[in-house]
This record gives sequence, structure tokens and C-alpha cells, in this order.
Amino acid sequence: MITAVINGKTITAESGSTILQAARANNIYIPTLCDHPSLPPSGACRVCLVEAERNPKLLTSCTTPLTEGMVVSTNSPRVLAARKAVVEMLLIRHPLDCFSCESNGRCELQNLAYELGIEKSPFTDEGDVCTHFELDNTNPFFIRDMNKCILCGRCVRACDWRAGYHAIDFQYRGIHTQINPPIGTKLEDEASDCVFCGQCIQVCPVGALVEKKAVGQGRPWQTHVVRTTCPYCGVGCQLDLHMNGENIARVTGTE
Repeated sequence: MITAVINGKTITAESGSTILQAARANNIYIPTLCDHPSLPPSGACRVCLVEAERNPKLLTSCTTPLTEGMVVSTNSPRVLAARKAVVEMLLIRHPLDCFSCESNGRCELQNLAYELGIEKSPFTDEGDVCTHFELDNTNPFFIRDMNKCILCGRCVRACDWRAGYHAIDFQYRGIHTQINPPIGTKLEDEASDCVFCGQCIQVCPVGALVEKKAVGQGRPWQTHVVRTTCPYCGVGCQLDLHMNGENIARVTGTE
């Protein structure tokens, strides 16, 4: 065990823990977008930046190990300014169509913008809308809208680490960057490794990936969760049914 100080509070944590893991174990909030408890950290979104004494740079808490005696601040003025700037830059290429978005109410970017008091990005002109990526509605199971993608990489890691495939990855650079199957193929093609398991949809923090059958079936605040068991085989995987009245709005895994 190691001892450190976060936000003036002395905490203990397992040796080898990251700052983020130690903070969560001690009920200290650090926001994230690219981090997911079932996936390896990547440090992609930079939302989890924290300030450590005697370190001139802000650190990504999801990838930085906590060391003995470290003094960390998760909400200093410098940290909050950097965090707000990161979210404002993410909103440059993110449509603000929250009213019609299927992720309204469970969107992690929306929640973080609300938390930081951001209405829109100051880096875009009035009326700017990011629609330069074509909506992918070709497969029978889900909709891919790369205009809403924040490039956190959760879906790529879920496909690789959780599903055991590598059907999608980052393509191109700069403002043209998007997450796709191999160039020249679609997810539904025979050459694709995608098995439509839905792991990518479940970890997506925004509305870039949406189940087709869930569209229009109810907002998060209109649904309640009922846990059940998948009858397909003898493993007994647990599923969460998101019920809107007596109708199933969507289904998610419990792990």
C-alpha cells in the first residue's frame, strides 16, 4: 500500500494503482471520457488531467501511476481551465442536436459540458454544424454517425480486448480522422471481422453508435432496468432490459 494526498485528503491505495484508480477507490471524482472500467487506459481524451506538486505539466490520471507521497489536485483552477478547454475543443466537431439524439440523457459529453457550464464551443461560428461525415446506415443492426464521434477509442479497444476481434480502427488524420472498418470495406461485408456483438455500442460515451431497434423507443428517464438471463446457451450471461412500460427499449450486457 502507498500513501498520497488528493485534494488535501490523505488516502491509501494499492501499489501500482493509477491516480484515477486511487481516486475512485477513495470516492474522489475525476471525470473521464475515454476511460472505461473494463478496458485498458489510453489517455486519449485528456479530460482526466490532474495537477501534481513538483510536476510542471498536467498529468493524465488514467495512465499516471500514483507514487508514495504524491500530492495531487483534481480541481485546481489550472486543471479546470484545461478540462473546460478540452471539452470545448471536442464540441468543435460535435453536433449540438441533443433534442433528437438517442443518447440524450445518458451522453457523457453532454453531462460533462453541463458540469463545466459549456453551452457551445467558442471555437466555432454561429450556425456551424459538423456534418462532413456520411451517416452509415447500411448494416441491419446499428447506425454509425462519425460526426458525433469524439475519437475516444473505447469502441476500438472494446472490439479488440473484449470481443477479441479487430474489426475497426482509426483512419486518416487531423479533422478527417474517423473510426472505420478496413478501407474499402463495410462492417456487413464478408471480409469484415465484425460479428455485430454490440460491445462497441455499449461503451460509446456519446451518440455515435446507436442500435436501430432502440431508435424512438424511449429516453433514459422513461425507462427502468430489469435484469434477466440470456437463454441462448448454458453460460447464463446476465442482461439488462431497459423497459419503457411493457416494451423493451434496448438491451445491454451487465459486464
